[in-house]
Amino acid sequence: MATLVKNFSGQPVRVNFEDGLKRQADALLAALEEQHTEGMTLRAGARIRFGWSFLILQERIGEIVICEPDYTSNPFAETRDDVSVFLRVLESQTALVQMLGVTPIEVSFHDKIVYANGVFESGQLYAERIEPRPDKQDSGWFVGFTNGHNSQPNLRSGYVFQLLMHKPILMQTLLLPPGCIVLLDGNQIRDVLDSDDRSLLRR
Repeated sequence: MATLVKNFSGQPVRVNFEDGLKRQADALLAALEEQHTEGMTLRAGARIRFGWSFLILQERIGEIVICEPDYTSNPFAETRDDVSVFLRVLESQTALVQMLGVTPIEVSFHDKIVYANGVFESGQLYAERIEPRPDKQDSGWFVGFTNGHNSQPNLRSGYVFQLLMHKPILMQTLLLPPGCIVLLDGNQIRDVLDSDDRSLLRR
């Protein structure tokens, strides 16, 4: 585990992260410093929206530690004193939209997804995004079978963060705009199609 500490108007702020994520952690502290300069108060318990999630400021022995929701248990109530999961996912999302040349559309870890029952155990599946409804906490994402063997599936709903357990490869695709379809073979992205069914990976 690595760590960085930066002073904000005399208040030390610490961020903990896994080795290899220093560049991303530096960028996070720089963004936080910009918000602080614009008037944001650093206080224990504050929740700050960053990208696909939010971060929580907690006091630890005179320091403010940047924490992330604990996505493996109850992210609505539990936190972790490092931000490694948040940074890895944010980096992968940013890299994918830049590579594909698409305009990212926001998503939050607590937005809803809809999926066909049993689809995450399938080797062939797709994820399609329609227009999200932020006021309903609806990400617009649906995950279904590509082989059509379950044409009228028993649909379930869950939260975006649950993809970390069910199908983590999809976390990087969540900022893709409405109309995009992601085709998976197991845990590999086979293709990404735009709203005109053109491949964004092979153009």
